[in-house]
Amino acid sequence: MHALAEKHYKDLSKDPFFIELVGYIVSGPVVAMIWEGKNVMSLLEERLSERQTR
Repeated sequence: MHALAEKHYKDLSKDPFFIELVGYIVSGPVVAMIWEGKNVMSLLEERLSERQTR
């Protein structure tokens, strides 16, 4: 997985945070989602802010 993350983020490889970025990306499971619809970003932000206040 580490090599795949490095390949995916290769355009950032010269940045000073690259090693930490790749380490973070491969440090745990990934949950991929596709959100579609009208005002979806507003809805997502609302849901995330509700979750953070609990």
